[in-house]
Amino acid sequence: MGSLRAGLTVLMLLVVAGVGLAKSPDGPPEYDPVEETNCWDCHKPGAYVPDMDPYVAIIPDTTTHTVGEPFPVDADVLNVWLGPKNGFEMYDFRVTMDISDAPSLRFVSDREPFSPEPQSGEIVIDPTQVLTSQTYLTDEHGGFVVVQVPEGATDVRIRLSPTDNSATTGPDLTLKVYPGVTEPQDDAARTVDDQGAGGAEVFHADSPQAFGELGFGNWTIEAATTLVGTDGSVTLSPGNIGFSVKMDAWFNASAEQQQVVTSADKILPDQRTLVSWMAQAVAEPGTDEVVRFVINNTVHYDHEVQATSDDWQDFTKTLEVPLLAAESGFTVGDPAIASIVVVGNGQGVSIAEISEAIGYLSALLLFASIWTGGMFGKKSRRQLNKVFGSARRRVAFHNFLSYGIIAFALAHFVLFLVEVNYHWLLGVLWGGLGILSMLLLGVTGAVQMPMIRRWNYAFWRWTHFGLAIAAIVFTLVHMMLDGQNFSFVQEALHYTDPLVPAGRQ
Repeated sequence: MGSLRAGLTVLMLLVVAGVGLAKSPDGPPEYDPVEETNCWDCHKPGAYVPDMDPYVAIIPDTTTHTVGEPFPVDADVLNVWLGPKNGFEMYDFRVTMDISDAPSLRFVSDREPFSPEPQSGEIVIDPTQVLTSQTYLTDEHGGFVVVQVPEGATDVRIRLSPTDNSATTGPDLTLKVYPGVTEPQDDAARTVDDQGAGGAEVFHADSPQAFGELGFGNWTIEAATTLVGTDGSVTLSPGNIGFSVKMDAWFNASAEQQQVVTSADKILPDQRTLVSWMAQAVAEPGTDEVVRFVINNTVHYDHEVQATSDDWQDFTKTLEVPLLAAESGFTVGDPAIASIVVVGNGQGVSIAEISEAIGYLSALLLFASIWTGGMFGKKSRRQLNKVFGSARRRVAFHNFLSYGIIAFALAHFVLFLVEVNYHWLLGVLWGGLGILSMLLLGVTGAVQMPMIRRWNYAFWRWTHFGLAIAAIVFTLVHMMLDGQNFSFVQEALHYTDPLVPAGRQ
């Protein structure tokens, strides 16, 4: 019985462990190109509008930069895919800037170089000792200073200079570098002895290996010299030997050819987020140099009526932009191409936003038109006649507004067709009925007298009045069910565009 309980306990532990492992994150998701995702079958180009190919855009800032000067590489990540309804959301960005095909560029930091004042030191010589071949034979005497290497430095140069820099009387110094303030016992100190008497020794660290061994923080810089040569000759007369140490640290050079910027931003349709790197051109860009941007992100779209669909996908998208010579430097990307894609969210005005504004203006003018047309009764007409000076002027202004409404409504419709990233079916039903009502309203206004002569005033009046009611109703329905600013109404009513097949919602 005890063994059975023990066996069941082990089994339960194994099950719990298995569930825990199954739920534990196993690293970042596998990002697939758009063409390899479940979305592609329905949303590939030519199969459905909109297609998934341009679901995201990466637009770099095309400001002109000069060779040698560090500059920010700013790029906008845009959610440019507008589905049948405003539900396409983008999450968790990993945007990689790849300069492996742009040899003139390197990644740098925007931190200012660190260049403290030089430090002075001395190699102290004991004046009581006699410098002969029997004493201090080849013995090194040294002095030291401690420097602070800032965290994150990628390029450090240390220059050790003797006070007496004469090639005949100056000392032949040896520069030693080691981390901390105690020389390691395993001979891990870096040594430089390239120059002769009076010469300055320079230590240069610019590799991950060097910083891995030396670290950051305190570095001891030791100046050493041999006072008596192996032949017994005294190279210096007794006395202290002065020296100075100058350190310069930069946060520039990186051997990396790819750098990743991560962001937890959520981007809704027609919105953007900014990513940025620091780079520097070490030479004029050559021909065919390109910078590659790769975006990995998770997207979500709620397929309400398609229960078997996968609402979450992990996408990857690559964009290559050229390095182009400019009049006073170079640009990352082609300004002519980058200016084509313009979206909102405080970074410019999109075609969709212009069209949306014109649509709202049309709606306001519609109400102004029916008011001046006398739809609100005799008392309202008499008051307006006084404002305009006569009934004739009021009617003329009403006609002017009516024709303007039709022009604005058509512009609103056409601009949404021009917007390549916009799902053109959205708004066609209710917006189309609204425009049709306005057109017929304009026609009945233009042929008022022929209609009255053929039929009678009452027939014309009620036809014109009915079309005005229809234009108002369809305009309001269009705004509420298709307008981006009224998504709360659409969600409350669970509304989807009836022109889009149910399987594609």
